[in-house]
Amino acid sequence: MAYKMADFMNGFCRSIPFFGSFCPDLDGMAGSFFSKVLENPDLTLDMLSCADSNPSMLDFMLHVMDENPSLLTQMGTYLGQTGDGSSKGCQLGELFTGMATRHTNLKDFFFAKLDDHLYQNFGENVLCKSDALLNLSVLVKNNPSQALAEGAAFDTVFRNIGSVDDNNDGNEHTNEQIMYAMFSNV
Repeated sequence: MAYKMADFMNGFCRSIPFFGSFCPDLDGMAGSFFSKVLENPDLTLDMLSCADSNPSMLDFMLHVMDENPSLLTQMGTYLGQTGDGSSKGCQLGELFTGMATRHTNLKDFFFAKLDDHLYQNFGENVLCKSDALLNLSVLVKNNPSQALAEGAAFDTVFRNIGSVDDNNDGNEHTNEQIMYAMFSNV
């Protein structure tokens, strides 16, 4: 219900010229809401499950995350909480990557917004006892031009495998974890 109201207001405010200046900062309000949701692992998983079956909700969530970069940092930290390999952080990695295999907008967002913090925590997540690694393998296999585009995180990893000079990307431990996990699955 809250999503529908926020989505309606967001669309309404943007559609009427000059009225937008009187609208509240809906992106900031939605960012605060999503930040609170990310503090609760069960709510986060429930919200993503809802977004998986509601493409317009997923679009809205991606827009809010794009406008509030701190949400990506918060989500990255959550992904890195792997515990014994079956934690809520592991479940989030599996759900997030599974959704990315089904939703082009999430896949595009994932490849475009994968920063060092998110990448390092995702490196921990692929070692979970979940399908996150399988989903990641499918994403890379089905989208090689995106995953291996110059400057993309995966491209940087592949170009620096086995490198011993000072041009490493700074994520050697994470790179090893992801590569070990992916190739042990082959």
